[in-house]
Amino acid sequence: MDYYYEYENLDNSEDIGEIDISSEDYYEYSGYLTAESFKDICYTCAVPSTTQIGRYIIVVLSCSLMYHLLRSLLENAWPSKESLHHLSSMVCGFVTLYLSLSYDWLIVLLLCLLAYTLILIISYYKSPHEGMGVAIFTIAIQLACEYFMKHLEWQKVRGVQMVATMKTISFAFDFGAKDTGERSTVKLPDLLSYLGYVFCPTTCMLGPWMPYSLYNQKQRTSLKNLHWLLWTFTNVTLAVVFLNLSNCFIPWLRSDDLLWLRIYLDALAVRCSHYFISFLSQATVVVGGVPSQKPDYLLGYKITQPLNIEFPRSLHSLVRCWNIPMHQWLKKYMFRKLQIAYGSYFVSLLFTYVISALLHGFHAKVHLVLLSLAGFTYIENSLRSTLAHVYDSCLEVNDCNRRCTYTHCPRRRKWSSDTLLVRFINLMFSNLAILNLAYLGVMMSDNSISNEIHKYEDLWKWHRLNYIGHFINLIMYIFYLSI
Repeated sequence: MDYYYEYENLDNSEDIGEIDISSEDYYEYSGYLTAESFKDICYTCAVPSTTQIGRYIIVVLSCSLMYHLLRSLLENAWPSKESLHHLSSMVCGFVTLYLSLSYDWLIVLLLCLLAYTLILIISYYKSPHEGMGVAIFTIAIQLACEYFMKHLEWQKVRGVQMVATMKTISFAFDFGAKDTGERSTVKLPDLLSYLGYVFCPTTCMLGPWMPYSLYNQKQRTSLKNLHWLLWTFTNVTLAVVFLNLSNCFIPWLRSDDLLWLRIYLDALAVRCSHYFISFLSQATVVVGGVPSQKPDYLLGYKITQPLNIEFPRSLHSLVRCWNIPMHQWLKKYMFRKLQIAYGSYFVSLLFTYVISALLHGFHAKVHLVLLSLAGFTYIENSLRSTLAHVYDSCLEVNDCNRRCTYTHCPRRRKWSSDTLLVRFINLMFSNLAILNLAYLGVMMSDNSISNEIHKYEDLWKWHRLNYIGHFINLIMYIFYLSI
């Protein structure tokens, strides 16, 4: 799942009238550490932070391991009774959620029961729009809960509900009507199977989304293969490192002398909080025995690729690597369905980003970032595809492969003058993607102003930068139209 709320400051409402958003101190961090040495940061921030999160890590990993052991035991003892597998998944998931959220998670269970009831009703009437109907219903219910529930209460379960919503929608599409309008020949799983899938302890707390077929796959990663210990250790270590980078070391490195350095570090801190969640999620997936077709040697199951995000070839590749399972979910169940319905790449892309924004709830920052990202990726893809075909060069948003048909291909002609120019242009687009990443990411950071202080607080962050990211992409679009 995406992790956007690391920097929310919910307790500064009393200071609203004392802040001038037009002052030069706008980008000053409130509460950020001002320790004088690296040693001070380690003792005052990193050690307490690691100790605190260590308890949570032990809980989620223990529940995933308990589920893996229990499922393996049941499969060996009663291999034909799948209901026991689903029951063990559901019970272990309930325990995980109770230990982490107390009784607050029960609202998620209630919403899932309502969603499954709707799936049964639509399935009974054999409607060809089962998947889209369930998608509209679950997202609408999620938004209604966020609107009517207390903010702090909803934030506790927001991530859990988001993952449950994605699983429910994919479940409805997989067992509903096909793209041809025909009904699926696979029997709709019962309520126990559905709840076991949604509340599987390896993914119910932190994600990621995984399809029902992967959850129900009998072939699991064996605990006898000690590779899972290496994967778990590596993922947990990286998760803790990124947590401390986000909370302690990046704020400590932050300088007030250079505006764009401050902006880049602000956005980097937000990205590191996302990496923390992603690597911890990878650890729970590995411990839970979820199989991977192409496991990484050091990490196993991969959810995110930080190097491809920090040094992207394009915004398109960055989006794909940000949260790989969620990208697959949006592509399979939203983008392709919309493209079949509307036949327009731009409309399908725009609505896919709108749905992604709605999944994250009523959060203006996320909506502004995702809708801007939709426009930026469309412009970049259109421009680079046109340049690639006009100049017969590898300039598209994705890396060229061995079957590349372009004349000027750096893979085939590595150091010729024309391919050096192609490499330089691709490098410029990469730098532009990094600039856009910092420009969009600063919207998600918390810079000394608590949420909702000013009517235009969120836009003011981009206003201070003269909307440079939007103007650059507007120029790129005009250039694309002129080619």
